Amino acid sequence: MIAETPVDYFEGMRLESDDRAADLRSVRALIDLVARVVERDGRVELYPVADGDEMKPPKGVIELPVESLVADRFFFNERFMHVVAAPPRAA
Repeated sequence: MIAETPVDYFEGMRLESDDRAADLRSVRALIDLVARVVERDGRVELYPVADGDEMKPPKGVIELPVESLVADRFFFNERFMHVVAAPPRAA
């Protein structure tokens, strides 16, 4: 998603594609990988950008609990740093 401010998922959002099943397999694989890293390290940072924009600063930060990642509702907000973290541990 390209926007100047973060966009949240909403019912009716058009995330379809020519091969939605393949897209969902890829997204599930990404979520599984992110969940494993978060389990091991407590957090992971993802910075989705277009090719050539890697050196541009993030427009902002989006913090996501790992349990909120759902394949059929997941998308990136381009040029925002996505920080996925484990829930706080009980003391």
